[in-house]
Amino acid sequence: MATLNKIRSKSGALIAIIGFALFAFVLGDLFKSGSSILKGKQNVVGIIDGNEISYQDFNPEVQRTLEAYKKQGLNSLTQVSNIVWNNMERRVLIDEEVEKLGLNIGEDELWNLIITDQSIQNAPAFKNEAGLFDPNKVKEYLSYLRENSSNNAQAAQLWFDWINFEKTLKERGIVTSYYSLISAGISATDVDGKYDYKFTNDQVNAKYVYLPYSSVNDDEAKVSDDEISNYISNNSEEFKADASRDIQYVYFKATPSLSDEANVKEELLALMNDNVEYDRSTSRYDTIPGFVNTTNDSLFVNSKSDLNFDPMYYHKGTLTAEVETFAFDAVVGQVYGPYLEGSTYKVSKLVSIKTMPDSVKASHILISFSGAQNATPEVVRTDDEAKALADSLSKVINKKSSKFADLAKDFSNGPTASKGGDLGWFTYGRMVPEFNAFAFDNKKGNIGVVKTVFGYHVVKIEDQKNIEKAIKLATIVRNISPSDATDNELYAKGSNFVNSNKTLVSFQSDAKAKGLEARNVEGLKIMEFNIPGLGDQRELVRWAFNEDTQIGSTKLHAVEDGYVAVLLYNSNEEGLTPVDVARAKVEPIIMNEKKAKILLAKVKGTTLADIAKSSNKTVATVNSIHFANPIIPGAGREPKVVGAMFGSKQGVVSEPIEGETGVFVVEVVSSKEATELPNYATYSNKLKSQYDSRVNYQVFEGLKNSVEIVDNRSRFY
Repeated sequence: MATLNKIRSKSGALIAIIGFALFAFVLGDLFKSGSSILKGKQNVVGIIDGNEISYQDFNPEVQRTLEAYKKQGLNSLTQVSNIVWNNMERRVLIDEEVEKLGLNIGEDELWNLIITDQSIQNAPAFKNEAGLFDPNKVKEYLSYLRENSSNNAQAAQLWFDWINFEKTLKERGIVTSYYSLISAGISATDVDGKYDYKFTNDQVNAKYVYLPYSSVNDDEAKVSDDEISNYISNNSEEFKADASRDIQYVYFKATPSLSDEANVKEELLALMNDNVEYDRSTSRYDTIPGFVNTTNDSLFVNSKSDLNFDPMYYHKGTLTAEVETFAFDAVVGQVYGPYLEGSTYKVSKLVSIKTMPDSVKASHILISFSGAQNATPEVVRTDDEAKALADSLSKVINKKSSKFADLAKDFSNGPTASKGGDLGWFTYGRMVPEFNAFAFDNKKGNIGVVKTVFGYHVVKIEDQKNIEKAIKLATIVRNISPSDATDNELYAKGSNFVNSNKTLVSFQSDAKAKGLEARNVEGLKIMEFNIPGLGDQRELVRWAFNEDTQIGSTKLHAVEDGYVAVLLYNSNEEGLTPVDVARAKVEPIIMNEKKAKILLAKVKGTTLADIAKSSNKTVATVNSIHFANPIIPGAGREPKVVGAMFGSKQGVVSEPIEGETGVFVVEVVSSKEATELPNYATYSNKLKSQYDSRVNYQVFEGLKNSVEIVDNRSRFY
């Protein structure tokens, strides 16, 4: 009771202490998590010239774009987010300029953009019987969509897609108009053309003395870190740097052990024979047929193999030599294997033999219907109507096959209609299964109707060749992959490696001792996703930039076929390029400046001969030098020196010139100006074309540099 009273008497102080502790806890969490109080709104992906881009607006665009790019094989979320971000930068910055100017696209201009778009002009649905683009076909298509979008799901989706297509074209047209306005204000005059002509064709002949920087020992012109640092500070615009990270990684590749390989082989051997299993429902033992005795080969393969049953027939020369040696001499039901093929073990069973061609020449009339694959909106007939029409055409052609080509031109919905339905020669397996089966299972001259995903085909077999024995195999395929035990062993090796090596020296030396390669990745940026040698590893980049990841931090990261041990060994924050990074670029510049001073002290005399003698060099000559190609033989590209030649009077010895590769003293012997032209339109037009080619990029970069852009995408992607 006394204790309770004491607590009550001190309750005010106790509450204050608890309150402070809670405040400290919350405050610490704020600093650690980067709350909205300290870092702004957490759902803001970025800010472009004051326009906040929220995650709720940005991510749906990323997902839509990702779905579109997946069709092209691009699956990187980060890469797609880069594309969307760049598009949004353009949209925001260009839209602001467009709005200021009041630019827009009228209906006539939009229609012109539609009918001149390549995707529209090349669409088969918008071509006439002669195969030429017909704008009226586009109008008919749009009319159909408008009339049916309210009661037809497919038409509604197509109409929605079309509206978005028009919106994109309009936006593109407005942006093009904006750039065109700027381009129209940029010109190249006849005077500009004349200067460009002279720049390319004026010539000078000169004598010179050349004192190369390489003649001075590097030890005489050492460059300190402070000098590099000062150079960076004095040229800060050139050395702005984003935050970056340097990592090193060692790849532990997962490879199956001999034991893993043997286990796969044993598993296949076990599938060959019948298996006796106890059936609890009948309280008796049943015999389950193995691969040798099963009567349903396709079902057996599909349930036991890493690859589904292959229903194709194969002629000689299309399979591996080992398999063909077995298959073409075996009887139906005979089994071969297990045999090793690449990184798999296989067992094959001969299930069928027949004589068939390896190539067929055929023609077809495609009768499509609404809902069939690749059916255009103009096709409104039903499945039943399509079948009835195909059957009717087949009857006519079977009576008089010479009508096939004309009927194909009149009725076929396929791209070969203009050629009378001629498909030419095709090999076995090239066509969809139903079409393939008809063409190769029937004989030359046969005509029939086949239904596929594209509609009903009236098919005529024109010719066949190489009619020979073909075989069908049922093959169980088992990939030889690392077992859990092998993977666990590899994981243990990788874990031991990252736990034992926290410095670059130990990381590299231990890798070398184990016969592994330690690979460097320098200058990783915060929104990168690709790591050389590993591909898309966005998670690793995020780890490298995580505030908890410090220099010396290591991580064992799972990749598709193994693990990588990763070490963060350097970290650079946003600002100026660090001295050690800039040294490779800056050191030669400062060193050459120091060497120039040493060489300048050796230049004595008033004539080239005197200067050559005092510096222990020779007088060299150079002829037909142009501004446009400022190359001095034996020295290389020297624009400053060549410029001095064109600016010097004949016979006058120049002051020493500090060039790219050394110190020069020059004397012009003669010069020749290019012949005057009646006009310089060719050259001014060339310049205008060059200016126009750079307008889009330079305008956009100028807009970006004129506003503040905050990119927070690394928090989300």
